Amino acid sequence: MKTWIYVALGDSTPAGFGVGDDNYVTYFAEYLRQDFKVEVDVYNYGHSGETTSELLDDLQTNNKMRDYIENSDVITIWTGWNDMRSPLSMYQAGLCGGKENLDCIREAVDRLNTNMVAIFDEIRNLCSSNDTRIIAADTAIPPALFNTWVTSGWLDLLRVEAYEAWREHLVKAARSRGITVLQTYRVFNGPDGNEILEGVIQSDGFHFNQKGHILLADLHRQVITGLEKINIPPPTN
Repeated sequence: MKTWIYVALGDSTPAGFGVGDDNYVTYFAEYLRQDFKVEVDVYNYGHSGETTSELLDDLQTNNKMRDYIENSDVITIWTGWNDMRSPLSMYQAGLCGGKENLDCIREAVDRLNTNMVAIFDEIRNLCSSNDTRIIAADTAIPPALFNTWVTSGWLDLLRVEAYEAWREHLVKAARSRGITVLQTYRVFNGPDGNEILEGVIQSDGFHFNQKGHILLADLHRQVITGLEKINIPPPTN
C-alpha cells in the first residue's frame, strides 16, 4: 500500500490547543486513509502562538520540515490571527494611530499579506511534484473577537479592515498558485459574515473544541475529495 506524507502547518489550531490529538489534523489524516486507500505519515508542525513571520522562518530554515514538504502529498495551512493580536489590542486601547485609529491594523495586514505570499511561494518551490495537494484555510473570525466587535460597534469596520482585507488577498494569492482555499468563513460566520456557529468553540472563545475540529476535518475532506455534504453540528444553547 502506498504511503502519503501529510504536513500540517500553522498555529494553535493544527497544534490542537485544548484538545490534544483530537484535532482536525488527526481526523483528516484518517479520512485520507479511508478515501484514498493509503497509509498516511503525519508531520504536524502546528505551534500555538505562531505568527506568519515565524512560519516563514521555519519554512526557510527547518531542514526536516523542508524535506517533508519536498516529498509531501498533502499540505494544510492554518495561520493568520496571531499576527493581529497586538494591533487589535492597540486598536481597542485607541493607540493604533492614523485616521479612524486604523494605521497599525493596516500595517499588520500588509505584513501578513506579504508573508502569506512568501509562504505560498516557498512551499510551491519546495514541492518536488505539482501533484501535491495544498489547502490553505481562510480561518474565519473567532467568536471572542466577533462578539467584542459587535458589542463595541466595530464589526462593520474591523471585519473589513482587520479580516476581509487579508482574507481576500489570501484567496487570490492561493488560487493564482494552484493552492486550494478552505472556505471556513462562510461556515463559521455565516453567508454574510454576520453570525457565529455555536457549539464548536472552547470556552475561551478562540479555539475549536472536538466538535469544531471534526467539522474542520470534514471541510478539508470535502475540498480534497469533492464530497458535497458537510456534517455541520447543530447549534447548542
